[in-house]
Amino acid sequence: MTYPFAESQFLSRRLIAAAGIVMLHGLVGYFLVTGLMHTITVNPSTPLTGVVLQLPRKPPALPPPAFKPDRLRTQIVVSPPPAVPEDPPQPDSVRSVPVSPLTPSSALAPPADPIRVIGRHQLPDSEDYYPDELRRLRVQGATNMQVCVDERGVRRGEPQIEQTSGSERLDMAALNVARHGRYARSVQGETPVANCYHFRIIFKLN
Repeated sequence: MTYPFAESQFLSRRLIAAAGIVMLHGLVGYFLVTGLMHTITVNPSTPLTGVVLQLPRKPPALPPPAFKPDRLRTQIVVSPPPAVPEDPPQPDSVRSVPVSPLTPSSALAPPADPIRVIGRHQLPDSEDYYPDELRRLRVQGATNMQVCVDERGVRRGEPQIEQTSGSERLDMAALNVARHGRYARSVQGETPVANCYHFRIIFKLN
């Protein structure tokens, strides 16, 4: 059993839709073409003007020099410097220095008499001042001392340590030895004078 009415109606709808699509594409193409042509078209009423650029002219060449120096024949004349008059030689100036006659005070004085020691120094035995603790520890050393006396041989001031033994307690013991010593006098010729003596006090185990 067939339905011719239904098929003819379906075909008519398809034709209508296809025709509408073709018309739509035609309108779009028309608008595109007319719009582009309107944009590209130049208004003929606007005149076109041109500017002619002029190129800069070259400056005229300089004329050749009228005089050409001859390098081979050109000479440079140098005038000698003016002569400077020389001063006549001056004689050496001589200045006389007055020489005073020798006086007895300026003559060579005779050498002074040497200092002599009268008597002997008497120092206590260092063993009596040896610290017991250092003796037990077997600490040994030597201290260099200086003692100054007056004209009578009496000690002046405290003895001075010239070189330490390395132990403070041994140095103090050496000071005590020097404090309790008796010292000789000194004379120069026949005149008593003060003097300073140097000693080396040794602390050594037997």
